[in-house]
Amino acid sequence: MSGICSFFAFHRLNLKFNKPQRNRIWKPAKPVKKYYELTLEDLRRMNQVANPKERYVLLVGKSLGLRAFDFVGLKQSTFEAHLKGEAPVSLGEIYTQKEGVEAFPFLDEDAVEASKTWLQILESKGKRDPEKRMINISKQEVDLIIKKLAKRAGINTGNEIVRFHQLRVFLCTRLSSVTSGSRWKQIVGKRVPESSYVKSFNLREDYAKVLPHITIREKVAQDEVNKLRAEVEELREEGKSLTYRERTLMGKIENLEQQLNELREEVKKLTKKRRRAF
Repeated sequence: MSGICSFFAFHRLNLKFNKPQRNRIWKPAKPVKKYYELTLEDLRRMNQVANPKERYVLLVGKSLGLRAFDFVGLKQSTFEAHLKGEAPVSLGEIYTQKEGVEAFPFLDEDAVEASKTWLQILESKGKRDPEKRMINISKQEVDLIIKKLAKRAGINTGNEIVRFHQLRVFLCTRLSSVTSGSRWKQIVGKRVPESSYVKSFNLREDYAKVLPHITIREKVAQDEVNKLRAEVEELREEGKSLTYRERTLMGKIENLEQQLNELREEVKKLTKKRRRAF
């Protein structure tokens, strides 16, 4: 800008700008917003301090990877019709507003449990209605929920911004590492060439690959629990076996004691006879 002013000054030309032009030229550049990238450990800590409603927003949000506007529009009927089977559970086709395409999202194990719990709470409050939304809040409110959870969990985000959209980024980043772009984009509702579309059961296989990287309820921990349960059951069986052996041995001891008493009586009789003989 200084170069232009110098040029006009050199040629002694009057340089004038109207107000819109001045605002456009001299308006300082806006600082670039930086967004915090959530980690699995961050989500685990946030989950620990969340109430059921916040836990639904957090866990279902990171599992579906939908934009906030599409997320808050989900109805109870969408979940009631699909909360069956083993994770990942397909939610069917979800129409997305921004790009006008269908998303094919899935619920991981965390999201299945959070959804079931929230539906039970809605039922206990008399708010269970298939035609009503799962949560009656705005997209700004879900942003606020995630921001508050991060603060409550003691996550240091510095000057970076935390919002609901970062859950979508979290999932997309991890999906992109296990499957092709045209496939993970279908899951979260991003436009892809028509020739790239695949069937939903193939997408489920892709989503299953990312579960270890997004699930808070770690499979390792669950395996350890199952192992301990198996050990407890084994000990119970051993206990039953020992109890049976104990009873058997006690029976044998009682028989031996009875035989010993009979032998003692027999010895006494023989001793008395011998004394009489003398």
